[in-house]
Amino acid sequence: MSTNRPSRGKVKRKFGGTVLNSSPLNTVTPGSGPHDEWAYLSSRYPAGIMRGSLPQQSDATQRFTAEWWFLANFEPFDRAKGGPYFGFDKDSVGFGQAPFAPVPLRASTILNAEFADVMDNAILDGLAARHPGEWMHITNPPVSFQNTPQTEEAIRQDISRRLEVLERQIQSLPTQPEDADRHGIGGNHPPSDIDTPSPRLLLKADKAEALALISECRSDIADGAPAREVSKVWEKLKPYLTALGILAVGLLEEALKTAVDQIVSDLIQHLPNIIQAYENGATISQLIQTLVGHG
Repeated sequence: MSTNRPSRGKVKRKFGGTVLNSSPLNTVTPGSGPHDEWAYLSSRYPAGIMRGSLPQQSDATQRFTAEWWFLANFEPFDRAKGGPYFGFDKDSVGFGQAPFAPVPLRASTILNAEFADVMDNAILDGLAARHPGEWMHITNPPVSFQNTPQTEEAIRQDISRRLEVLERQIQSLPTQPEDADRHGIGGNHPPSDIDTPSPRLLLKADKAEALALISECRSDIADGAPAREVSKVWEKLKPYLTALGILAVGLLEEALKTAVDQIVSDLIQHLPNIIQAYENGATISQLIQTLVGHG
């Protein structure tokens, strides 16, 4: 584990000057000029928060950023799960095929290794206390878009693997009760504002439509459909992923409060899977953009 390598929701971006990827949250020392720096991405902060600017952020923003990253990259330890060894074949995205035994880790070890130099101990200790027991790296799908394969065939293979995982991730989510007012994606209304006080799951019909679009996208990839056709199908799916990102933000912010109501408490158990589905979808979006660029 290292602070100087990519992970889910963590990439290198240019900051400073007139660079497009800069963010109002990120302060740059005058005269330093544009430079590369690690940034943490989430549905709350899609433009990214510079790692070096975290000490200047509010405690709430620091907690949110660290916990989003933690839940996007780690899951409860399960010795039965394995993953691939790191490899060096050209289009392996850094991974080979041989299995290894997962390594059990404590949340305090993980969080301190990643954030101890930019966050106070009290913040990290509080987050670690919220996640007792042993944890392990999530190995599927592969780590990040930073490791994008270079050939069109390899990109299609990576997209196909990720779509399969995304299908399972969304399939495992419960749905909003049928008696809820229909004002979601399928009702031709935009997702709720990011600060909505009542996080909502997808309606049953929305979930079914999202899964149908994933299936269509997988078929197009398998059949060798043109990249732009794949992209058109994917664009129809993105609003559902946006809705999951908004839900994750609401749940995580509620979870970080001292008390939450029973409905939100019941939903919070699904928070890791929602965050992981959102991060997987964000990477697929980047890969499809790259695929279109090959066309």
